[in-house]
Amino acid sequence: MQHAAVENGAAPAFRTLHAVLDRFADICKSSDESEYFEDVASLFPKELYSPGPPMIRLMTGQADGVDEYAIEVAHDLGLTVDLVAPGTLRADYDAVSARSVGFGCPLERLRTDDAPFAMRDELAFSYADMLVAVWDGGPAHGTAGGVVRLIQRAVLAGLPVLWIDLEGKLWTIEADRVTEECLYRLRRRELDEGLLGSLFKHRDLAKGVLIDPLRRRLNPLDGNLVVPSGETEMLARYASECRGWRMFERRAGSFHELMAAIFRLDVHESLCSVWKWICGECATQKQEDPVDGPAPNTAEDSRLATPDGLQARFEWSDARANVAGGRHRSSIWNLYMLSSAAVFASVMGIVNSGITWPLVEIVFIASIIGTFCVARRRDWHRIWLGHRFVAEQIRYLQILRPFLAIPAPFQAPLFVHSDSRRAGHRLRSAERWILQRALSADGLPSEYKGYDLASADRGELVSKLRQEVNLQARFHKRAHKYAKRLREVAEDWVAGGLFWLVLGCTIVHVILRCSHVEVPLWVEPCLQVFSASAPALAAALHGVMTKLEIGRIAAQSHKVRSRLLVLDSVVSNDNERHSLPDWISMARLRADAMEVASLLSEENEQWRDLIRYQETEIPA
Repeated sequence: MQHAAVENGAAPAFRTLHAVLDRFADICKSSDESEYFEDVASLFPKELYSPGPPMIRLMTGQADGVDEYAIEVAHDLGLTVDLVAPGTLRADYDAVSARSVGFGCPLERLRTDDAPFAMRDELAFSYADMLVAVWDGGPAHGTAGGVVRLIQRAVLAGLPVLWIDLEGKLWTIEADRVTEECLYRLRRRELDEGLLGSLFKHRDLAKGVLIDPLRRRLNPLDGNLVVPSGETEMLARYASECRGWRMFERRAGSFHELMAAIFRLDVHESLCSVWKWICGECATQKQEDPVDGPAPNTAEDSRLATPDGLQARFEWSDARANVAGGRHRSSIWNLYMLSSAAVFASVMGIVNSGITWPLVEIVFIASIIGTFCVARRRDWHRIWLGHRFVAEQIRYLQILRPFLAIPAPFQAPLFVHSDSRRAGHRLRSAERWILQRALSADGLPSEYKGYDLASADRGELVSKLRQEVNLQARFHKRAHKYAKRLREVAEDWVAGGLFWLVLGCTIVHVILRCSHVEVPLWVEPCLQVFSASAPALAAALHGVMTKLEIGRIAAQSHKVRSRLLVLDSVVSNDNERHSLPDWISMARLRADAMEVASLLSEENEQWRDLIRYQETEIPA
C-alpha cells in the first residue's frame, strides 16, 4: 500500500502501526499459537466477563493518511472497523465498516470550529479502551488541534495511550507523571510546550501491546495492578451476585409498602401490600416506589433499545435494585417500629408485675439486633444504590444515543494514582467500571450504520426527546406528591398529634395527682404507658422519615420537574423555529438532549448523596 504519508517519510511509523494492529489481532486467536494466549484468561477473568473469545475493534476517523492506512490494515487482519467522523461519512467506506456515524458538520465549519472534533472524541473515547496515535511530537496545528488534542483528551479521560512517533518508536504514558498538577495544566486551552510529550516513556514493541494501563482497565481485580479497596471488593461482589430464593424476593419491600400506605392514609394500597405479602409478587415486575429515584418502566418502554449486553445489564441491575431497595427500606421501618415497641414493653414491665413483659422486651431488642446485623452483613443499602445508579445511567444513555452523545459517568476516569503510603492505582467506582466496560464491550449500537446526525429526522428526534422529558416530569410529579404526603401524615399529623396528646395526658395526670380525685385503678397506669411510649413512636416515625430522606426527596423531585418543564418548552419552541435539519439546529438539539440527561444524571447523583450516608443503624 502506498500513501502520501509513507512517501513523505512516515514509513517507519506506518510499519509500527501495522505491527501494533497485528499484535491486537493476535489477541483474538483462541489457539496456543497466539502470543497472547496465556494472557487472555488474566485479561478477561471468568468472574467479570461472559465466556467467549475477546472482540477487538478499530475505531477511527476517515481522513487520508493514518486513518486510511489503519482501516486497510485492520480489514486485512480481520478486525472489525467502526468509523466516527465529525463531518459527513465517506460512501467508499460503507463496505469495510461495521458501524459508522457522522456528526454532519459542513467542511467550511470544520476549518474554524473545534466543537465537532470534541464531540467525535467524546463519543469515540466512551466506546474505546485504548488510543493508538501517530504523532510527530510537535505542537497542535489548526483550530481542531489534530492528534495533539486527541491525546490531551485521552489523558484527561484516563484512557491508555500508545504513541507512535515518525521514527517508528513506540511510547506509553508514565502513570507517575500524570499528577494532579499535570492534569490541571492539561485542561488549559493552550498547552505548555513539551508538556504532553514529557508524560511518555519508551515502550519496546517486543514486550507486546498489553501495557499495564490497559490490563488495569480490563481487569481491576488484578492485585498487582490495582490496590485492593472497598470498590474492588464491591466489584467482585457484583461479579459473584446471583438471585436469591424466589419466594423471599417476591415479598421484598412489602413491609415498607404497607407502612408507607398506612401513613399516607391509602386504604387500597394498604390492602394491596398485605395481599402481596400473602401471595407474593415478583419484585422485578412491580412498579418502583417513587422515592427510589428512577422513573418506572411502562409497557411502551419496558425494553430499552440497547444492545444485548447493555439490555441484560439494565434488566439485572434494575431487578437487583428493586429487591435490595425494598429490603433496605423495610429494615428501616422494622428497626424503628420495633424500637418504639420495645419502649412500650419496657414501660408495661414497670407498671405490671411478672416476667411476661420483660420477656417481650427481650424479644423486641433481639429482633432489633438481628435485623441490624443482617442488614449490615447483606449490605442492602450499598447494593441498592449501586444497582440503581447503573440502571438509571443506562436509561439516560438511551435518551442520548440518537444524538450521538454519552452520559458523563461513561466518560469519567476509572482510576486514581495515589502517592500515599500504599502507593498505586485505585479504582474510583465499581459501578462506573461496570458501565464503561459494558459500553465498550458492546461497541457502537446497530442503529449506528451510516448514521448522520445533521440529516436525521429532526421532528422524530424532538418527539422522542419531549416524550422522555414528559415521562420523567410525570414521574417526578408523582414522586413529589408521594413523598410529600407520606412526610406530612407521618411527621406533621401522626408524630405531631402524638406529642399534643402526650401533653394533654400529662396535664390530666398532674391534675388528678393534685386534686386527689378518685379514678379507676387502670387509668393512671394507662396514662403512664401512653405518656412514655407515644413519644417513642413519634420519634421512630421521625427517624424513618430522616433515614429515608422523604422530605428532601419531595423537594428535590419538585425542583427537577420544574427544570424539565422549562427544557421541554425550549425544545418545543426551537423545533418550531427550525423545521428543517441543519448542523446548527441539530447541534442545539443535541445540546438540549445532553442538558436533559445531565439534569437527570445529576438528580440521580444527588439522590444517591442524600441516601448514601443513611446506612442501617441501631435506633438511638
